Amino acid sequence: DVTASDIRDVVEQAGRVSPGRGRRRGVYLGILFGWLLEKGLVVANPVAGVKKPGPGPGRERTLSDTEIRIFWQACVQLGKPYGELFKFLLIFGARLREAAQMTRSELVGSVWTVPGSRTKNGKALELVLPPLAMMAIIEGLAGGVGAGGFVFSVDGKNAVSGFSTAKAKLDDLMAEIAGHEVPEFRLHDLRRTMASRLAALGV
Repeated sequence: DVTASDIRDVVEQAGRVSPGRGRRRGVYLGILFGWLLEKGLVVANPVAGVKKPGPGPGRERTLSDTEIRIFWQACVQLGKPYGELFKFLLIFGARLREAAQMTRSELVGSVWTVPGSRTKNGKALELVLPPLAMMAIIEGLAGGVGAGGFVFSVDGKNAVSGFSTAKAKLDDLMAEIAGHEVPEFRLHDLRRTMASRLAALGV
């Protein structure tokens, strides 16, 4: 009973949230109905010919000085390990998955070696951590720099996960501190914020 019009409606509905979500919904529905057609469970693929949303504009969101102060205060209230992880992302500009899965064995002094299995380009990185990232955050976590296991962990055995839930709590705390809703930002925007501030300093 599903028609191309039905598919178009749900893809457009998702696309109003974000073009990326609309494209993903169209792709997933295409895979589903392609499989159904292959198995003979439908006689036609209603996704065929339905136009998917194009790519949206590149993100330019960075946090202002005021937002950074509110963000930092909210991270303190959020507590360990998520608050410390989010502060680390802002200070160091690391990618979320790279930082979240950091292990003690990857740290030698102030040098963090990220294995190629976790980097975007598949190549290992050797990165020198600034004092604020090392002293105020990593060494402040249970076990110290020399301990084994994951740096950002709830139980010391598994890397943190559930970032959407933690980010939602962070947003609520920021709104409470600010006294109003803070304009939406993503965790990856912390990396962009750091990069833009370095550029402003002439780095």
